[in-house]
Amino acid sequence: MLNPDRFHEIPDEVSKNINVMQNWAIQRIAEDIMKNNDIGGTNENLLDILQRTNAFGVDFGIELATMTRKTLDEIDKILAGTVAEMHFSDKATYDLIGKAFVPYEENEYLQQLTRSMATQTKGTFMNLTQTRALGFRDSNGAFVGQQEYLQSRLQQTQFNVSTGAQSYNEAIRETVKEMANSGLRYFDYESGRSDSIEVATRRAILTGITQLAGSVSEYNAVQLEARHVQVSRHTGARTGNGLGDIGDHYYWQGRIYELSAEFVRNLSTTTNHAE
Repeated sequence: MLNPDRFHEIPDEVSKNINVMQNWAIQRIAEDIMKNNDIGGTNENLLDILQRTNAFGVDFGIELATMTRKTLDEIDKILAGTVAEMHFSDKATYDLIGKAFVPYEENEYLQQLTRSMATQTKGTFMNLTQTRALGFRDSNGAFVGQQEYLQSRLQQTQFNVSTGAQSYNEAIRETVKEMANSGLRYFDYESGRSDSIEVATRRAILTGITQLAGSVSEYNAVQLEARHVQVSRHTGARTGNGLGDIGDHYYWQGRIYELSAEFVRNLSTTTNHAE
């Protein structure tokens, strides 16, 4: 069993990859705005903006691909390492009752389970990192694609500086602050909402780990011929309507439940067996 602190530390390596990507984008856009200081007439400025926007799009794609490759490799390592850790945490129980413990490295069932979840999790991550769905939140809170964001910022900077409303240094500081507050974001076209790409990725990985944790617990319960299971407990659990039903997480967490002959997958059914 993983404690809550360990559970939330697991995606940290992926977060590092995303932060490198995010910092690259912020620095690159700030540098491109700084170059506006060398631009002359309006037509020349417009052409330069378009050229730089296109160049940024190409470089962004390359940087994104690098981050994606690293993250996909990291997801494989994370899930395999987590399953091995969760499975090994039950070894003492195997030893106590004299059951043969098959370590993860030799356990084809758990390895196949991990490969399946890794494929699913990596597919979710790939959906999150489609170039057209990544960008920043502007000063009005609206999502703007990364290339469009750069173009609008270059044009706004040129206008503000030419009218004396801002200096280049002020424009750069404002842009960097806005991007840092926003974070590189993923826009879900179906729901119309955006999340930071880091939050969305962590959610995908933790969902995979949660499902794997349940499967590993199920596997070990069957192998150990367990008749009962204790549900983990954590702070901040929802109370639902407070009536002690399945919607009241606080009520049923941490309790011991009897298992049927076939391990019950759905916790709403499991909670009907409370002692």
